[in-house]
This record gives sequence, structure tokens and C-alpha cells, in this order.
Amino acid sequence: MSKDLGNGIYAEAIMVHRAEIKAKFVNRYSAILVGGLMMLLPACASANESGATIDNVLAGYQSAGAVEFSRQRGEALWAKQVVGAEPFSSRSCTSCHGADLKKPGQHVQTKKTIAPMSAAANSQRYQTEADIEKWFLRNCKWTFGRECSAQEKGDFLTYLRMQ
Repeated sequence: MSKDLGNGIYAEAIMVHRAEIKAKFVNRYSAILVGGLMMLLPACASANESGATIDNVLAGYQSAGAVEFSRQRGEALWAKQVVGAEPFSSRSCTSCHGADLKKPGQHVQTKKTIAPMSAAANSQRYQTEADIEKWFLRNCKWTFGRECSAQEKGDFLTYLRMQ
């Protein structure tokens, strides 16, 4: 309850004090919020760049004869177990990259750490068409024993960009 000391002076003083506290709160937390958003801008720019790169690669696959790409087919290919040569008699993309694409993986043969496949978790992923093609060539041959078709690569990318 407010106590009136005559002509609402007490109530007015409380309202002024509340306004000052609110202004300090808003100024302090606005600065924190703006600072946080500024730190996220480079990641957003990288995500947009990788998105444009993926779009260009997908367009190239379609011009090479691929039909509509499927996230579901890409996910199935990602998890597909393939019979391979010893000592890795069974392998899949998840053998090295793991099931959670936002986390680092580890190559089963070399034990090297592999950066996350998710562009959201790794802003350096999918930056150039040349890198995308290089890794598809290397990984498809190692996992499937052959190069992936334009359709398969498009399905993979469609799945991976959703992670």
C-alpha cells in the first residue's frame, strides 16, 4: 500500500523510482542481448553461404540427371550397413561420423577426429563445391566401394542440410 504524504507525492516518488529501475534493467540486458546477437552473425552468414553452396551443388546434380531429392533416402543411405573388406567387415557413414551429426566423429581406421557434419554445429562445413565433391569421392569409395551417383549425393546433401 502506498502512503500518501499529501497530493500524491509518495506515490509519484515510487513511480519515478520504478521507472529508473526499469530503465537500468532494460539498458543492461539490452546490451547483453545485442552483444550475443552480434556474436551469432558470423555463424548465420556462414550458414547462408553453405546453403547457397549446397543449392548450387544440388542444381548441378539435377542437371546431371538426378530427380527430386529425398531426405528420407539420404537418411537411409547414411545409416546403410555395407559389407566391406577386413578389418572393417561392416561399415556405414555412421561408423565414422556417428549418429548425432551435431557432434564430432572419429575415423575408424586413423582415429582422427572428424568435425560435425551438421552445418549448424560446424560453420566450416559445405563451404565450397570442390570440398563437397572431394569428400563425396573419398567417403563413397571407402564406405560403398564405389563413387556415389548424383542422385545419392543429392539425397545425402538434402538429409545433411536438415541436421
